[in-house]
Amino acid sequence: MTAKVKRVLVMTPEQRKWHNERNKRWREANPEKHNMAIQRWREANPEQVCAYRKQQYNKNPTKYQKRSSTWAKARPDLVRANGARRRARKLNACPSWSDLAAIAHLEAARWVYASLMLVDESEVHLDHVIPLKASIYIGGKLVQIASGLHVADNLQFKLGRDNISKGCRFDEAELNYQPIYEETTP
Repeated sequence: MTAKVKRVLVMTPEQRKWHNERNKRWREANPEKHNMAIQRWREANPEQVCAYRKQQYNKNPTKYQKRSSTWAKARPDLVRANGARRRARKLNACPSWSDLAAIAHLEAARWVYASLMLVDESEVHLDHVIPLKASIYIGGKLVQIASGLHVADNLQFKLGRDNISKGCRFDEAELNYQPIYEETTP
C-alpha cells in the first residue's frame, strides 16, 4: 500500500507576484462573483469567522469600540428600537408567578457584590444565566435555541466586562448553578 503524498506548489517571488496580480484583476473584473464566494465561505465557516473577528477585536479594541459608538450615534432610532425590543423581551419573560420582590432585592444588592469584588457598583451586572434570547450558528444561520425567564433563579451577579463578552450565549455547564436567592419560609 502506498501512502498518498500531498503535492505543494512552490512559487518563486516573481511567480507569486504574477499570481497575486492576476487574482486582483479577476476580483476587480468580477466583484459580484468574488463577494458571493466570500459570503459562501463565511456561511460555511462561521466558527472561523467568529474566531477571526475576536482576534481582530483583541488586537485593537478601541478601534471597534469607536466604530460601534459612531454607528450608534448615526442611528439613534435603531438604538432606541433595540432597547425597546430588549425591554419588551424582559417584560414578556417575566411570568405571572415570578417573585418581583426577590428580583428587586437582587437589583438592590448589587452594591454588596461590588464591595466584595472590590469594584464600583456600576461595574456589576445582574446577568441572566439563560439569556432572554440565546442564539447559536447552525449551518451558517443564526438560530434561537433558548428563551430564559426574568426570574430570581435565572439571575446572577457578573462583572460587566464578563457579562458583555458572554453576550447572548450560555454554557450548559452553567445550568448546574446554585440560585443566589434562597426562598425562606417563616
